[in-house]
Amino acid sequence: MEEYVASCLRRQIEYRANTFLDVFIWAISHCKNEDVEIYRRSLVARLTWKEVKALAEILPSQTQTENKQETIVIKDSEEIEEETISVIFDQMYKGFADIVAREINSRNICFHEIVGRGLDRPIRQGRIYRQPARDDYDIIRLIEQLTEKGLVILFTGDKKLANQASMLDNVIVEYIPPGEFTGKEMALRYMVEKIQEYLGRKEQEEQHQRRGRGKG
Repeated sequence: MEEYVASCLRRQIEYRANTFLDVFIWAISHCKNEDVEIYRRSLVARLTWKEVKALAEILPSQTQTENKQETIVIKDSEEIEEETISVIFDQMYKGFADIVAREINSRNICFHEIVGRGLDRPIRQGRIYRQPARDDYDIIRLIEQLTEKGLVILFTGDKKLANQASMLDNVIVEYIPPGEFTGKEMALRYMVEKIQEYLGRKEQEEQHQRRGRGKG
């Protein structure tokens, strides 16, 4: 299967899809006044698990994966693990979840990256979930599911989605329109600072609650 990737070069944001037309349409709306780069990736190999194990036996020891994070496909019947805070990045911020997760060490937080078309079901790697979503409806439905488990923070560049999400309970919406930051690094720094700010508030609230119970 081929994958097409469009990238806005100045802000270094990208979008992935299975057709050239999809990424081109995205570039029109998200890369205004910027140079655009579009490239194509192709499937290199499709192997059965039996073939994978056979190759692993004859390849060097670098194929050992004990120290690598396990990637887990989440079945429809499985629950996403309970977390105190869920952070969602929409398609405008693909790739941001991996970087932000490195900066936020709290175990009471997980990160959800909206991948869009190309995934049939969520995939988890450590604290990061890749979430399929065909449209805003799917994203709103995911937010509603996650609010049942705790606070949700949504980073989005889509004003319509931001307005819809802001009407839900237990959701903090960080609307970052295209061009708000001069580069990817500035946007990432802002996101990390905001998440740390919310984590700090939550810890203070929990400490206050514990003191209240102690006095009682």
